[in-house]
Amino acid sequence: MVELTVSKSNEIKNIIRNFLNSQLAENPEQISCHLNNDMLAVYAHGIISPAEKAIMHSQNDKRTLFEYKIAEFEMIKTDLIKIIKKSLGCDINKIYTTITDDGIRIIHIRLFN
Repeated sequence: MVELTVSKSNEIKNIIRNFLNSQLAENPEQISCHLNNDMLAVYAHGIISPAEKAIMHSQNDKRTLFEYKIAEFEMIKTDLIKIIKKSLGCDINKIYTTITDDGIRIIHIRLFN
């Protein structure tokens, strides 16, 4: 079983921050990690840029942007899986993301122990 120590949590947060910034041009204001059995949940707050906020005039605009950002993540998630696998020392079963209406990217990582 993976143990999420403070230093390991900080390492995962830095991995996620660097990945989101370098691969998706997202610069989260805050990141938190929570481990529950074999599920690691990462919350990246404030990922919507000022330019993206400016073009979101309707709920449909917001939904379209979020769908694009989720699809973009799906295309490159194998790179993140490799990095997290190396950091945690265990296999990754599945990884997926969603974005809340208030712009929080939630990344769920199901671990194999």
